[in-house]
Amino acid sequence: PKLRTVQTLHGDALDSLRRMCAAKGTRPFDLVVIDADKEGMCDYFQMLWQTPNFLSPHAVVAVDMTPFKGQPPLRFLKFGFPYRCET
Repeated sequence: PKLRTVQTLHGDALDSLRRMCAAKGTRPFDLVVIDADKEGMCDYFQMLWQTPNFLSPHAVVAVDMTPFKGQPPLRFLKFGFPYRCET
């Protein structure tokens, strides 16, 4: 089997993802890790999902949902239990 390399991209996540989706010869991906701004997570996932042949048929997409800068998740704040969140 042909070995492939891991590439880390830095910069604006949406711009990087757009460039990757437009690039030829670098797909399909078996594993994608989305570790970017939490507000844009759904947009990033939708772009991955809707770009033809970007993901392999059995691809795994891992999404980092860690709270920003150690802040408790909104569900802890909403229900009045921010002190129970361990970050």
